[in-house]
Amino acid sequence: MPRQIKQKKAIPLLKSPFLIFRKVIGQMEIDEIIELSLTSKRMARVLGQTQSVVAVPPPSMTVEIENNDSYVFVTERGEPDGLIVFSWNIGNDYYGKPLTTRIEGINNIWRNHRTQTYNLEYYTRASGKAVNSPIKVIIERLLIVFPMMKVHLVKFDTAYTYFDTKKAFSDIKAIENLEIKGKLLTNNVREVLEKINVTKRLEMDCYVSIVGGFFNMTSLPSEFFECANATWMSNETFQKLNCKEVRLQKTKLTVKDVEQFLLQWKNSTEENKIKNWRIGIMESERELDYNMIGAEESDPPKNIHDGHEISRPIWFEKEIRRADGLVGSIRHASGFFYFIVD
Repeated sequence: MPRQIKQKKAIPLLKSPFLIFRKVIGQMEIDEIIELSLTSKRMARVLGQTQSVVAVPPPSMTVEIENNDSYVFVTERGEPDGLIVFSWNIGNDYYGKPLTTRIEGINNIWRNHRTQTYNLEYYTRASGKAVNSPIKVIIERLLIVFPMMKVHLVKFDTAYTYFDTKKAFSDIKAIENLEIKGKLLTNNVREVLEKINVTKRLEMDCYVSIVGGFFNMTSLPSEFFECANATWMSNETFQKLNCKEVRLQKTKLTVKDVEQFLLQWKNSTEENKIKNWRIGIMESERELDYNMIGAEESDPPKNIHDGHEISRPIWFEKEIRRADGLVGSIRHASGFFYFIVD
């Protein structure tokens, strides 16, 4: 019995130092908390390796903005699935409850449950707009600490109307993979695509405002480009596409735009990355002018799957050849332009 009493008394004593520590953290500014989280042993080790060993690649950053939960985390050696060295999670509530920020930069609780992770909590009475500030400060500070760090992935939802991408992502110059979703018309998407280089993959399941007219992207992805509503894309952007796989719907592209692209591709001497394209274009009374673009009959016709999960193999009866030996199979049917390069 006496032993049980001692155990009960010990619990509050163990908790009290942390409660005092959390209260102190609550009085700190966001940038001060970030500085504190950057002092972890793991962060110091990765920073030392990156600065002193040439062969060690810089860390990789991932940013995700959601309505109820947002986070930024950094993994070492440029590997998205590598050991986490820094993470910041922001839980948001639209109804005036405290916005809570947790920094987990000391140990990684997901990979080793035996290690201890200290959660530093920052409370602020504010609307969802307050999320812009910590995200911006975190990204800005991390890019100063790791100037060569690559931004592996950024995901955000346009339904998150309180989030200002122009402000939060102002320090990001390039993103390997960008995913955008949401059904609300905002300027967030346009501001990101016009100012940030997307180098590998771009996936968009969202509406983009074209009040200001069509617009051009700063750069074009090289591996994968999918957009459920591409009414925003200019012909100039389309003519520059050299992406391995493309899935575009509801574009404002015309048959003439497609003919222009095919002629350009046929006469080009630049490296080709195109493998499999499926693009929805505007309805037209005429089909592609195959004679004008120098297309020939495929012998024999090719029955090729266009890569779409639910589609059936498609017959390609026309093809164009480049001087370097590449062959592009073409099909225009039911408002779609298909282009596959062997």
